[in-house]
Amino acid sequence: ACSDGYIIILEMQLPGKRRMDVKSLLNGYEFSPEAKLR
Repeated sequence: ACSDGYIIILEMQLPGKRRMDVKSLLNGYEFSPEAKLR
């Protein structure tokens, strides 16, 4: 449940890639405007 109305994502893993912290991912990866989280 999300009582505050938002979540904080600490790590992500792109398909075929290793899991990494969000700061590193955002610094080194360019997302397309159509990108969506699932």
